[in-house]
Amino acid sequence: MMKSITDRRAFIKAFDTKFNAVKNAHPALDTFLKEFPSRTNIYIIGGFLRSVNDRRHKTNDLDIIVSSSDNILQKAVRTSFRRVKHNRIGGFKIKSRRLIIDIWNLKHHYGFKRQVGKTELESIAKSCFYNFDSIVFNVKTKKFCVRYYNRCLRTSTLDLVTKI
Repeated sequence: MMKSITDRRAFIKAFDTKFNAVKNAHPALDTFLKEFPSRTNIYIIGGFLRSVNDRRHKTNDLDIIVSSSDNILQKAVRTSFRRVKHNRIGGFKIKSRRLIIDIWNLKHHYGFKRQVGKTELESIAKSCFYNFDSIVFNVKTKKFCVRYYNRCLRTSTLDLVTKI
């Protein structure tokens, strides 16, 4: 059984370890991340973060939301990855060996556009469909939102986060 995320430092350390291993195994991902100015917020959401919290949970996908202009994001994707497709929600889908990477622009993200939260982080977390997926980590600031995810684990109840 997965446990709630309560130790901030331990979670950040586990994230850094796992994320660095993924970037080392997939150099194109590291190249992609370096394409953005240092002030750009880059968020990781969902399954990858569950696998950080519980090593028994394996994931082969990485969901990324970038707070950037369309031009910069498109250039970063095209510069960094060879085979790029569009995903079903207006973002990009990249297959890098056994890793599937989905990338979206924050300004087109429905939770952000509808301002369902007070911050970018909260808007992303509140706009996840299920509470089990509502786990968001800002790569730049190391801030994260796990409120709905932890509630899911604590109550053992899969539920909708926000009805948008």
